[in-house]
Formats: sequence, structure tokens, C-alpha cells
Amino acid sequence: MKTMRCVLDAARYRYQLESIFYENRVDMVIAGHMHNYERSYPVYKRIPTSSNYTNPTAPVYTVVGTAGISLYNDWRATTPSWCVSESRIVDFGFSQIFSSSEGLQSFLRFDWIYSDSGTVGDSFTISKRTPDERL
Repeated sequence: MKTMRCVLDAARYRYQLESIFYENRVDMVIAGHMHNYERSYPVYKRIPTSSNYTNPTAPVYTVVGTAGISLYNDWRATTPSWCVSESRIVDFGFSQIFSSSEGLQSFLRFDWIYSDSGTVGDSFTISKRTPDERL
């Protein structure tokens, strides 16, 4: 029952929000629903637009639900093409985000950290060149 509700909710939110994120050039969406952690490649309409995070043309999605009351380990047998399979973590943890810039390049680093050990379990950096019209 829980899985079906999640599938239906995800489809509804994609329909309502995905184009808004894409058209407004949102770089990252952070959600906290399922009791696990995972991240996507830059993705639009369930199709990855890139397999890296340099100048992405679509949002990167993260689900950080690992501080909840319980963990939820109900991954599908196959990982969707838009998901970074090694990022799927079922353990308690939290996230930190760091931003920096160098010249015309901006960086957003996202770390997911295990609560019990303080070690980084997953990390990625979005880097984008600042368009000339924003100068």
C-alpha cells in the first residue's frame, strides 16, 4: 500500500512541478519523503540529460529521508536510468551543502553523512559557468 501511494504521489508531483523546475533552470531539488537516501543524475521527464554534474541542463533530485523514525528498504529490483545506483543508502544520516565560486564558475557540493560515524557516504558537486547575462 505504501509503495503504491508513493508511486502515485511521485507521478502527480512530477506532473505539477517538473516543468516549472526545468523552465526556471533549478539546479537541485531536495526532498525528504522515503526513509532512505538517493540522488539522480540531471533528469527531465525521467530521462537523464547527463551522467555528470558539469553545467547540467536539468535538475538533480535528492531524497534525504534518513533522519526519520524508521528506515525503508524497498528498492526496485532494477535501478532506474536516472538514478545513481551507488547513492542508494538505507541508514541514518544527514546532509551538508557547501557553495563556492571561482571566477565565472560556481560550485555546489552536496555531502550525505552517516549519523553514527560522521563519515561521508555520498558526495557530488554541481558546477556551472555563470552565463554572461548574469554578470
